[in-house]
Amino acid sequence: MQLWSEVRLRLGAEIFDPVLGVPRAGKLASRSEGAWVQTNSERDFNFVNMTLEVDAAELSLNVIGWFDMQFEKVERWLRRPSAWRFLRGLPDWTLVIFVRRANVDENGRPVFQGAVGTEIERIALSETAPSSISTRLTGLRPQLDSSREKLSLHIRRAWPSEKCPTGSDLTAAVTLEVERWLQPLRELRVT
Repeated sequence: MQLWSEVRLRLGAEIFDPVLGVPRAGKLASRSEGAWVQTNSERDFNFVNMTLEVDAAELSLNVIGWFDMQFEKVERWLRRPSAWRFLRGLPDWTLVIFVRRANVDENGRPVFQGAVGTEIERIALSETAPSSISTRLTGLRPQLDSSREKLSLHIRRAWPSEKCPTGSDLTAAVTLEVERWLQPLRELRVT
């Protein structure tokens, strides 16, 4: 939470708040030793946001396409020429594809709220054609049990724990990446 506060301070509230709103923290469902802090916590869960996630292996900054509407917005945005011009300039960013598997309620119905995702693939965005991403996502859909499985995405910049900057260097690195994403995040909201 403190890192988001420091990023907000560096960018200025007048720049940070309209795009990133109010941060909120939690624990990673799939890894007990991990935590996350998401932006725009005052919005509903279908609003595209950014997260900082940390566990023993890495710190990552993510643009989230986890829930249905988030996923649809991110997927549509990824097909736009402006998105690919932007992403080609970010060699450290990857597209992480997950499959979310529904929990089953007491009546046997699938429930996706709180569903854990399994990472199935990482794709270097600066080296991959937009058509390849679209083809890959389209090809994955028939392999899913549509009543119990859904695709989700993170557009991720990761710092492995052994290479992760610390202190003000970390704040500067994350601020730089967040600043790059301010306009694309605005586009994602209206996509």
